[in-house]
Amino acid sequence: MNWRPPLLIDPARLAIVIPSFRVRETLPEVVRSLCGAGHIYVVDDCCPDASGQELLSRLSQAERRHVQILRNEKNMGVGGAVKAGYARALADCREIIVKIDGDGQMDVSLLPQLVEPVARRTADYVKGNRFGDVSVILRMPPVRLGGNFALSFLSKFSHGYWSIMDPTNGYTAISARMLALLPLSEIADDYFFECDMLFALGMQKARVLDIPMPARYGNEVSSMDLSQVLLSFPPRLWQRFWRRQKSVLYNK
Repeated sequence: MNWRPPLLIDPARLAIVIPSFRVRETLPEVVRSLCGAGHIYVVDDCCPDASGQELLSRLSQAERRHVQILRNEKNMGVGGAVKAGYARALADCREIIVKIDGDGQMDVSLLPQLVEPVARRTADYVKGNRFGDVSVILRMPPVRLGGNFALSFLSKFSHGYWSIMDPTNGYTAISARMLALLPLSEIADDYFFECDMLFALGMQKARVLDIPMPARYGNEVSSMDLSQVLLSFPPRLWQRFWRRQKSVLYNK
């Protein structure tokens, strides 16, 4: 089902950033479902399938009017791709920036729930949370579930948002005002990006809100190696925790 923006939100104010790497088959449907919601920035992260150009060949002329293809000359990782989209959206004076994946796992009908708190200025950053519904939790693959719970717990020490769960959830909306305050060059380019965003937001004392969302898993193969994540993320989260503690002490 295509999302149509409520009257509160002018589509000209809204940017939608979609990092693109090996999502050639699912990306066109995701983009079509978002046409009319806002300006769509598809960031081709030096994809070997040239998914950005392939997307244009599958869209109608009317659909292409809503889409801008950006391309990284070398593969930067999901965070690097999103940051390229963020930078262009800021340069184009968009006021609210959504990030959604191109693999079709995220329900576009939930977009108003992400965007409206930012539009009403009751939140600076809104993100999805797949742990809000027990039935959803029971449907998650056990390895993903265990890994996400472990990361959620460790991440709380890093960013200080104790009510926030599912730190690797990449379905997000942020105000341009807050995004402009973040040191994007210091935020991770790889899959640590979402966790690092929460840390950066915590350093700015941003208002962060979780919204429940379903987890939808198809036949796609994730390029994220969970074992590597569980080995590499904890030291980085620990480092951010101590940076935040030092900041608190120095600001007293």
